[in-house]
Amino acid sequence: MKLRRHLEIVQGKIELTPLVDVIFLLLIFFMLSRSFILQPGLRVQVPRSLLGQGIQTNHLMISVVMEPEKKDPLTGSITKAKPLVFFNDEVSSMEAIEKTLVKMGVAPSAASFVLKADQEVPHGFVVEIMNLILAKGYSVVLATQPPSNAKNP
Repeated sequence: MKLRRHLEIVQGKIELTPLVDVIFLLLIFFMLSRSFILQPGLRVQVPRSLLGQGIQTNHLMISVVMEPEKKDPLTGSITKAKPLVFFNDEVSSMEAIEKTLVKMGVAPSAASFVLKADQEVPHGFVVEIMNLILAKGYSVVLATQPPSNAKNP
């Protein structure tokens, strides 16, 4: 008995609707995940600089922002704005950061802190934080953003 081979080419329709759905879902996924990857944490308006070092990828980040001025509704007096310090996205203070640095012990040679200070924070306060970190043997990288007229590579 001889068997015959049946080979037929079937022409079908390509449905574009599922393909478009998948493309849009991938687009939305990458758009949303991009903002989480680049700079997690507190939104700080850092100063502009031509000589930036790029994005640091370590977990030792200190952010400093100015607390908004508060007006007392009874007396009408305005309390002066003061800097707020965040260590790894948690509200902290200079004393708490110093205790954490003591707990961490001797600084590893590759470890560095990224200091994201808002433009409005007084320079003296930023220097105090830098001195505290440098005294424990860590290096400090100041976060900046490129100038508005610079092209990104």
